[in-house]
Amino acid sequence: MKMRTLVSLSVVVMMLSLLGACGGDSDQGLDVAGLKLGKDLTSTFGDVTKLLGGITDLESAKAALPKLTDLDSNLGDIAKKAAKLSPESLESLKGMVAKGMPAVEGAMAKLSEIPGASETLKPVVDSMLAKIKTLM
Repeated sequence: MKMRTLVSLSVVVMMLSLLGACGGDSDQGLDVAGLKLGKDLTSTFGDVTKLLGGITDLESAKAALPKLTDLDSNLGDIAKKAAKLSPESLESLKGMVAKGMPAVEGAMAKLSEIPGASETLKPVVDSMLAKIKTLM
């Protein structure tokens, strides 16, 4: 019986230390729902930045449009769920947005250097920016 209790306590301590190692300043104040949204947001920002960074001409802009539309939808889902977060979690999520925005904005700005790309992607990019602004 004592051995089972000791093993259980060891497992709990190990899980708590792993959770602490996975955290960081950006996760402070986030509850479970907020952590999930934070991970979704970080992933979506990474995907947007990578996708936009791969656009080199009008053809690649057109090819990226369906995936960008999906990512825009993801941002809409994140924004809807964020509206239901606790005030503390929402503030932490806003901090994550602030940290991720420079990379996203930089990738979006480069579109203007590619003939036709900016015009092709403008509706979806504007939609994405509007959704991101609701998270700021």
